[in-house]
Amino acid sequence: MPSVPLLKLNAVQVLALACFGAALGVWFKKRIPLLDRLNIPAPIAGGLVFALIALALRDRFLNLEMDLVLREIFMIAFFTSVGMSASLRLIRAGGLQVLLFYALASAGTVVQNLLGVGLAYLLGINPLLGVICGSVTM
Repeated sequence: MPSVPLLKLNAVQVLALACFGAALGVWFKKRIPLLDRLNIPAPIAGGLVFALIALALRDRFLNLEMDLVLREIFMIAFFTSVGMSASLRLIRAGGLQVLLFYALASAGTVVQNLLGVGLAYLLGINPLLGVICGSVTM
């Protein structure tokens, strides 16, 4: 079996690739109205396309190894920007459906934590580990 070349990308190259992915997402959102109607963020749309291309290349033509030093910083920035895109006007427009979703998500969080603590107790490990394995990491 022939070896597949490995391309190692440093932090600057990964940042450039991420910017390209975000721009690709903007391009896709302009051409596919469904993405905009479903409020899919442009970086998600572009990142999904990049992930599918990388998956198709993996172990056949090219393997990618990326420096992950900027990952946490940009994940925090991304999720903050998604959260800040929600406005009170948008939440009010959702009305009862948003309230119902919030109630279901909150109940799901409580159930997830109770299940995590309960399983940790049954397994004889620290119940706080059950909380960490529950909704805290989400």
